[in-house]
Amino acid sequence: ETERLGDWVLRAARGFTQRANSVVTAGSPGLPLPAALDAVERWYSARDLPANLTVAGPTGFDPASDAVGEEALRRGYRARIPTLTLTAPTRLIADHPPPHDVTIGAELTDEWFAAYRAYRPVEERAARAILTGSPEQAFATATDAGGRVVGIGRLGRAAAGGGVAAMGVGPTARRQGLAARMLTALARAAADAGVASLHLQTDSDNAAALALYERRGFERHHAYVNLTRPPG
Repeated sequence: ETERLGDWVLRAARGFTQRANSVVTAGSPGLPLPAALDAVERWYSARDLPANLTVAGPTGFDPASDAVGEEALRRGYRARIPTLTLTAPTRLIADHPPPHDVTIGAELTDEWFAAYRAYRPVEERAARAILTGSPEQAFATATDAGGRVVGIGRLGRAAAGGGVAAMGVGPTARRQGLAARMLTALARAAADAGVASLHLQTDSDNAAALALYERRGFERHHAYVNLTRPPG
């Protein structure tokens, strides 16, 4: 669900993911900031969700240096750890041998979704809507020798760009290079579809993920911080 407030976009998805339940605060809301945040708070309250603002800037930026962030913090909003957005040319990530243990499909299967829910409890209706909500998507599935799903990933495609997300590896398959092989498989699928560039996001304190992505050629592009109003 989305609604405009001037240039801002208010988004709600039953609480599934920070992005889908936050306000894109780029541009002007068409109101003085205090009145705009009042309107945001009313909108989210009507949906039983906390008001949540996404404030973006260069990597390492301070949300208090942004006018929206400054007003939110003054009201007692709490800042989440920054999220980093990384980008890379598709050809760079796809230029590895195709993995033999990863398959790519266009449909969200029950097996893939069950593996996703195993490491991230979600509200099913909202999760399925978002996971299939890109103009096109591809799902990576990795299995072990017994045919059990041990790794998943997703590529959302739109025009010449592709977003990698929902990467997960089961405990028994970690530290074996599986995440890198799934990344290759998704990048090759993107290249086959004519996608020129890839992006992905990870928390700034996720050292293992950052090491993997940067080792494969992704570079830090920008950051954003979610500021959420506490209940009460």
